[in-house]
Amino acid sequence: MLRALLISLSESRWLRAVAERSSVGKRISGRFVAGTEVEDALRVAKALNKAGLGVSIDNLGENVTTSEEALHSADLYRRLLSEISARGLSANVSVKLTHMGLDVDPPSARWILCISCIGFQKIRESWAR
Repeated sequence: MLRALLISLSESRWLRAVAERSSVGKRISGRFVAGTEVEDALRVAKALNKAGLGVSIDNLGENVTTSEEALHSADLYRRLLSEISARGLSANVSVKLTHMGLDVDPPSARWILCISCIGFQKIRESWAR
C-alpha cells in the first residue's frame, strides 16, 4: 500500500512541478539533484571534479510508458556519455533497464539496450585515443 502511494506521488506532475520550480523544492533537492537538463549535470560534475570528487550521474524518472520514451532515454544516456568523454570528466552514468523499456516491452528493451551498448562502446573507444 505504501509502495503504491509513493509511486503515485512520484508520477504526480503537480508535485514534480513544485519540487522543480519552487524555492522550497529547489532548496530541498539542490543538494542531491544537479538540475533537470544534461548541461546542469555536466556543469555540476565539472565542479565536483575540480573539488577532487568523481561523479555518478543518475537520470531520475525512469518509468517510461512507451518504446519511444525508452529510445529517448537511450539517446539521453548516449549524449551524457559522449559529453563526459569530450569534456574529460571523471564521471559515470547509472543506466536503469526500466528506463530502456523493460517494463513496457521486454523484446524492444533488449534491442534498445543492444543498440545503446554499441554506441557506448564507440564512445569508450574514443576515450582510449
